[in-house]
Amino acid sequence: MKVTTLTDSDQLVITLAKVPTGTFGAYSTKETASVLAQSLNKDAGWAIALWVKTIADKAKYASRTVQRALKRLGDPAGRGVSED
Repeated sequence: MKVTTLTDSDQLVITLAKVPTGTFGAYSTKETASVLAQSLNKDAGWAIALWVKTIADKAKYASRTVQRALKRLGDPAGRGVSED
């Protein structure tokens, strides 16, 4: 198996584009993931800090749609977050 080192956020964006939408559960979730990938900063240790409204504007979705997409990305099984 070949290991690829991520050198640019564009590599991740291209890979996400090839993943079937069904993997994300909704097209808006895939687009949200793509916006996040585009915003990664290698010089900052691949850190990302964006407001929901900024993501929504870039993805061309309402803020509430992006909030739901972020929730799906953080918990793809929809189990909710445990307080334990």
